[in-house]
Amino acid sequence: MSDIFEIQHDSHLLVFADDIFLYNCGANWNKTIGEMQESLNKISVWCKKWKLATSPEKSSLINFSRKRSTIPPLLKICDKPIPEVKSLKKISWVLSSTPISPGKIILSQKGFKYLNAIKALSSPKIGTRSDHLLNIINAIIRSMFDYGCQLFSFSSNSNRQKLEPIYNAALRLSLGLPRNTPLDLLRAESMNGSINTRHNFLCQKFITKQIALKDWSPNARLFWNINSIFYKYREKEISIFQKTINLLQELCISKADILQWIPPAPIYENRKINIYTHELPFQNNNLPDDIVQNMFNDYIQPKFNNNIIIATDGSKNTNQTSIGILIPKKKIRQNFILKEMISIFTAEAIAIWTALKNWVSETENYIILTDSLSVLKSIQNINRKSNTIILNLSSTLHQCLQIAQSITFIWVPAHKGIGINEEVDKLAKASPEPWNIISWITWEDLLTYFKKQHKIKSEEIWKKSKRHKNYFYISHLEKWNRQAAKNRIQKF
Repeated sequence: MSDIFEIQHDSHLLVFADDIFLYNCGANWNKTIGEMQESLNKISVWCKKWKLATSPEKSSLINFSRKRSTIPPLLKICDKPIPEVKSLKKISWVLSSTPISPGKIILSQKGFKYLNAIKALSSPKIGTRSDHLLNIINAIIRSMFDYGCQLFSFSSNSNRQKLEPIYNAALRLSLGLPRNTPLDLLRAESMNGSINTRHNFLCQKFITKQIALKDWSPNARLFWNINSIFYKYREKEISIFQKTINLLQELCISKADILQWIPPAPIYENRKINIYTHELPFQNNNLPDDIVQNMFNDYIQPKFNNNIIIATDGSKNTNQTSIGILIPKKKIRQNFILKEMISIFTAEAIAIWTALKNWVSETENYIILTDSLSVLKSIQNINRKSNTIILNLSSTLHQCLQIAQSITFIWVPAHKGIGINEEVDKLAKASPEPWNIISWITWEDLLTYFKKQHKIKSEEIWKKSKRHKNYFYISHLEKWNRQAAKNRIQKF
């Protein structure tokens, strides 16, 4: 079916199973109608070529133009007119040509139905715990509102606020609070922010993931093209897409700095790779330090002549996030500074990845030492859902296996006094040269950062509230032993 996508001009084609979705956007009405009709003619020719029948009666035409004086469009397929409709349901989405969103109306109706069920569950006779009710509300009502929130972000602010009363009423029922409970106190008590702010966070997550997927995402051209409609929402209001790009720029992160997702490489088809996590005698944290040191020296000393040993480590503290790489045989001591929001897991993986890219270039046997057990286990269990840094590491490892005789990964227990591990640990914690900078960052680390900032922002709003003085023990950042979490029968 690849030849069906030969649609020119500004028309775009989406195919889902046996359904075809054709759309066009333009400022000139006559030009837009002409391009749509030309595209429909090509689809008609394509159907005749492959001897496929079309049903214009089952097709639908919807006009999203807000101009009152527009001429009703007359589009034909296979010489038969396509009927015009005001709203259209497509793959659980409701598209409408009217300013009032039918999708919001349907969501509100479903929300009220679930609200009646929550009322029954919150009855003192049933005795449902408040924390269980909160989980039910978030799993049913909030998840329903979250679906497709990337497109809800294009709605007006008043339209987005229509879902808030339903969610607030559900929170009051779950916590057993009266109807006149202030919203800031209600959200602090339940540790849940507003639906609007949550949708903004989910949009940020969606955008960063699509940027990381790049060519593997069907939406890649929308996010990598700066002239896309996603970045030209309104004159009075900046879209959440542009706000996210501006936020990344404030953090000194460009779209090119976000590591791209790639398919997992077939590294285990090659017998040159070995990973030891618990097989060696010194890989036991329960043993005394001196015994671990002696066992490690007995194992590693005979291998110094026939192998190139590379020690890597990552360090993260309040001042900096950095990595260190030590190769005694080549007298190489290198450390690099990373971005502050990078996790220690990503830092350890970047240290191994950098060592593979820069110093595994000869036909030799390599031994890579690391004290990050989680990274080695991630390499052992790599799949398409693995962390982006692990996928990139596996791709580089696959290339290095074509050059090296063998590559062996060994987990070394941390803080056991093992000389080479302690040395690379000090190297990672030292201040790198200002030009030794690695700007890579994964979308997973950005998501963690956005989530943390979302909680901090909610906490700041709560602390500025006039009710915080009386309820200072309530926090958005950590749970507290609230009375509402007790059994509702005992409470009443």
